[in-house]
Amino acid sequence: MTLVAQSMGAFSAPLACEHVRVDRMILVNPMIPRAGETGGEWCDAVGWRSEADAGDHKHHRLGDAVSWSHT
Repeated sequence: MTLVAQSMGAFSAPLACEHVRVDRMILVNPMIPRAGETGGEWCDAVGWRSEADAGDHKHHRLGDAVSWSHT
């Protein structure tokens, strides 16, 4: 079986491989975490929140539409 995952799917695709037989995994535009890194930790490391806030401000949107937590 081939498993294809996009973007943040790079966090969960390897976990799926532990439960089903996967011959190959294809990651499309992946957000690749370090070993053991959570989605929230990844977002902090790449500065996602500050970029999202800047975009919200630029486009006059209310902030905190999406909240990432690694607690």
